Amino acid sequence: MVARVAILMKDPADIAMAGHPDAARELRKQADQFTVANMAPAARFCAGVARLAEVLSWHSHCRRALREWATTNGTFIRLDDYYESLTFLEGARRAKPLDLSQRPKSVPRVSPVRNAELKAKMESDAQLLALQRELEVLKAKAASKAKGKAKYEKRMSRRKATA
Repeated sequence: MVARVAILMKDPADIAMAGHPDAARELRKQADQFTVANMAPAARFCAGVARLAEVLSWHSHCRRALREWATTNGTFIRLDDYYESLTFLEGARRAKPLDLSQRPKSVPRVSPVRNAELKAKMESDAQLLALQRELEVLKAKAASKAKGKAKYEKRMSRRKATA
């Protein structure tokens, strides 16, 4: 029995590529060859599905290296959990409707560069907010000081007028 891995990708270009029979066949071939010991096919496989979202496979038929990689970089979904929906017994049992809505879903990872950019933006936004608050305080002090100065000048102009 040959292990087959179904690969679901979120990017429309990847879906179109996987819909092409030759591309899908090549992805399956590379997935079957995915091993830690043989890094050339693994590197091509990783480059081919860099935006991997989910790997669906029978647990016993998926290579451990691919399963661990999918768990680390996306989601590994065991088809064993959907056995009743994926198989039938002729004359004895029909397949149940397949419902993948409750399956674990991948969350796109944020690259370290993007993480650093977001952190820097949050820090600069916090500094900007602090500076704006400080500016408001200084404006309020300046307005209070100007008001006191105007009051002082008004008193002094009255004294000069009476003297």
